[in-house]
Amino acid sequence: MTDTQIILDSSILGDYKQGTENVKRFVHRIIDGDISAGVSALSLVTLWADPSFDRKTEIGFTTILEFIEIVPLNALIAKSMPANISMTDTNLPFLEVSAVVCTAQLYGCPVVCEKTEDYERFDVEVYDCESYLLKLETNL
Repeated sequence: MTDTQIILDSSILGDYKQGTENVKRFVHRIIDGDISAGVSALSLVTLWADPSFDRKTEIGFTTILEFIEIVPLNALIAKSMPANISMTDTNLPFLEVSAVVCTAQLYGCPVVCEKTEDYERFDVEVYDCESYLLKLETNL
């Protein structure tokens, strides 16, 4: 496996694009090498599918992704995903949450996102950016 400490979802990168201060501080900690993060390939699909995603945004995120491990949707993750979704939950946001949960479980690390309520029903540790940074500070 890797040294990935956390798995991000698309809400982190989306809020970074919006300029949310606590998310920007968090992403800068990843860029500085203080946090080792991964992101599911399905989260990137969600991000790129956003109609407001333009060429300028793509260039900016491509640079940020140099500091984040992109986790492919492999057979282990794909086989685990159906346990988290029903046949009525097959739109992209539900599939992304399922992929993120399965990836975090496979890697044995928490999810960091800005929509923690999306992960409440799953057996995975979840933080928002601010609470994860606080956890890091208290564990030093």
